[in-house]
Amino acid sequence: MAIFTGLLVLLFWGADPQSGSEPPGDVVVSTPTSDATPAAALVPEEKPLTVEPARQDPPPAEKPGALKDIRPLRLHVPLQPRERSGFGFGSYGRVTLGTNMDGEPVYPVNITGHGPRLEESTYVELDLYYRLHPMRGLRSKMVATLALNDSLFHYNGSWESGMAVRNLYLEMTPQALPGVSFWAGSRMYRGDDIYLLDFWPLDNLNTLGAGVWYDRRPLRGGLHVGTNRVLGPYQYQEEVVNTPTVGETTIATLNRQRFIASAKLEFWHQVNDTLGFKIKGYGEFHKLPQGTYNALGEPEERIDLPAESGYVVGLQGGLWGFSPHSFVNVFARYASGIAAYGEFSQPLGLGYMPDLGTDYSASTARDFVLALVGNYVLPGRLGVQLGAYWRTFEDADGMTHDWDDGNELVVALRPMLFVPELVGRQFALGAEFSYQRTERAGLHPETDLPAHPSVWKISILPTWISGPDTYSRPAVRLFYTIAMPDEDARLWYHRMDYRRTRTIEHFVGISAEWWFNSSTYQ
Repeated sequence: MAIFTGLLVLLFWGADPQSGSEPPGDVVVSTPTSDATPAAALVPEEKPLTVEPARQDPPPAEKPGALKDIRPLRLHVPLQPRERSGFGFGSYGRVTLGTNMDGEPVYPVNITGHGPRLEESTYVELDLYYRLHPMRGLRSKMVATLALNDSLFHYNGSWESGMAVRNLYLEMTPQALPGVSFWAGSRMYRGDDIYLLDFWPLDNLNTLGAGVWYDRRPLRGGLHVGTNRVLGPYQYQEEVVNTPTVGETTIATLNRQRFIASAKLEFWHQVNDTLGFKIKGYGEFHKLPQGTYNALGEPEERIDLPAESGYVVGLQGGLWGFSPHSFVNVFARYASGIAAYGEFSQPLGLGYMPDLGTDYSASTARDFVLALVGNYVLPGRLGVQLGAYWRTFEDADGMTHDWDDGNELVVALRPMLFVPELVGRQFALGAEFSYQRTERAGLHPETDLPAHPSVWKISILPTWISGPDTYSRPAVRLFYTIAMPDEDARLWYHRMDYRRTRTIEHFVGISAEWWFNSSTYQ
């Protein structure tokens, strides 16, 4: 909490009172208060002009051709900070509260890796950054992002919060190299996501590393190298030993870092004033050195773990501008070896239910994802969000009929009808429909029978929203959700879990969500 308190003191002490007060790219127009003609508007006598009284320009969105700047970005940020020196603050956050019919808190009814996000718990990121020009021809930006989980004192009475540092890096932009910037530190290194599922299907690295970024349309791209050492028996292990000098001490017996390199390249093309598309290629390479795992059994067992490697290749196609604030993105991603598990996940095959090969290698693991995200807006009346993915995974144990292998499908659709006649332009009647299913290659470990679990969910979402787009924020929504897991889906709960007997769940609640001036969610 000392860290959190210090950051808040820094925020209120150094904040620019005008920071984030204007929309991105807006130019402040000074309108004369008198009827006199401004001096700047005078012209030579030989070319007389009729000068109308100065007036403020209409909003950019109403100008012809203004939609050319609409891009298929993750979020529509209404308050993006300008590139100017000084302290800045941004945030992403959500607060959710509600109950089911038994008086219990809201919980997600999901059977897939990335189910619909509507029941997600409270979460906030506090984004602190400082921009400065340390010398002529050089711009720099320092970013620190502190994240807090759903441990709220006003809810649980506990004077403790779960915190994590999500960003801590420095970025340098030399003006002598147009479009080029360099960064080093710890950061979220991401591309486009599927908002309804809170899922980044192509590039989503959490890395301690460094990289270079190039952005001069029509090309954008970057190279990055980084590392991690996830706490767990696959990468790090400690053992208590006795020494003749200091007595009992703790040493690291397994201490291997994963090295990750990534590359991405995008080609953007504006077809006309509104319509544009992009094509993106992406790749990763993972490397893990060899090590020794101590099973710490009786008798003691040591296992030699081989060096590991893996790779990711992927493509993305995007189209935007076919309607205001509208876009569609399609993704394909294939991962092999240690990269199939992701940078934070670790194989579980060290003893119980092995998912490694007989040589304790993950080299034959495979993961493939196809994904789709879209947003369509009929200005002033209708908005529709879509998110879907299909994934298949195979671990490295070589077993043909294996409960750990299988595929999953998730589809979510959220229409929003704007009804200015009822409460004003800020109100929308929303709904969400979702379906998720998973198929496993083996028998259920409890019943020894095939299982075909699926879940349907239907939600009603009256929403107060601060703009005409489905991505406009801040927003406050009421929700009523019906979740219908089938019999096989309820096997996901332990036999002693009371939720296992519920064929239908009803949830009602309220949630608030915002994002502004974020250095991560652009």
